Amino acid sequence: GVYQSQDSLVRGAIEAGVKKQHLVLRPEDAWFTILTQLSFYMRKNWDHQNVSDKWDNLPGLSPPPGILDFALYQMLDLWMNEVFKQRNKTDWLLDWVLPGFQTVPSAPLGMQKSADEMMAMALMMTSPTPSLATMGDITCECGFPSVTLLGTQAVWKKLLDKLDRLGEFGSEADQYSRNLRPILSRFVVSFERPNDLSIRRFWNDMVMSTSKQKLCKKTSVVTGWINGFHYWDGAGNLLRDDWSTPGDPVVLDNITYPFRRIQDLPNAYNRLLICIASDTPEMMNAEIIVGLLATSVKKRTPKDYTTALKQADFKLPDASAESSHGMVQAVPVWIAYGDRKVIQVSVPFLSL
Repeated sequence: GVYQSQDSLVRGAIEAGVKKQHLVLRPEDAWFTILTQLSFYMRKNWDHQNVSDKWDNLPGLSPPPGILDFALYQMLDLWMNEVFKQRNKTDWLLDWVLPGFQTVPSAPLGMQKSADEMMAMALMMTSPTPSLATMGDITCECGFPSVTLLGTQAVWKKLLDKLDRLGEFGSEADQYSRNLRPILSRFVVSFERPNDLSIRRFWNDMVMSTSKQKLCKKTSVVTGWINGFHYWDGAGNLLRDDWSTPGDPVVLDNITYPFRRIQDLPNAYNRLLICIASDTPEMMNAEIIVGLLATSVKKRTPKDYTTALKQADFKLPDASAESSHGMVQAVPVWIAYGDRKVIQVSVPFLSL
């Protein structure tokens, strides 16, 4: 099934680790998380030279359009392309923002951009939403039976290379880029040495527990390098670290990944205010929420799980236990609603 989430990459990974489910990762979803984080920072620092010389984020620029409800996403596609041109002050930003990984089908007929390309553009042009703590305490025995990286090594290398531009948005963005680089570089290396002990240890440290946490059985503090995907809160302020829990943090290439309280984790979605025209003369004020709003869970093992176990010289699982396994993947979603009712929900192609 598909379930609601506030951040289905980070929170989804945490929940998968706690429930010991198989994790499936797309480069697009990692990129959406990074873009959402960057949008928080850019909105707060719109007047800083490192931001303003690339992107015009002044309030009131290009007002929300009147959109026909039966052609909602086609008209949004056209409008976002036009607004991006207005705000973009560089010759590289559009190509950089668009994922370009192509792990899902290309743009449908009548659309200039694919669903993933529209999502990336929307995350740059929308406003943050308040964070709401929906996760309770998590158990301290974490682990993934497997992690599947969708796409090729080349597309994950392309994601890694995008970090080169991230640092150009200012000193904070540069540090965020430095935090991400050890993580994404190991994603790339995982294709070459999936059974290397250091790579296995890396994936085990994605969501981990300190020895003190394991004694407590439950915790409200997240540890592991998964915290490297977050750097700012929804207001563009640096996230608070929580070092009250005793234990050693994960360190990769001299980058220390902090402990964070679950309640401080930011969202991975934004909102856009628009006007929608239906079959009546009146316009309806509406809002579109875009981002990693859902998690897909399927009761089965990944396609090549048995092969991977054999290569790692691990014991094969009991075939009868197949239904006890779960595969978890982040899902980017659009939700349009107005006058307190949902108008349209769009869940793009699932890769599972």
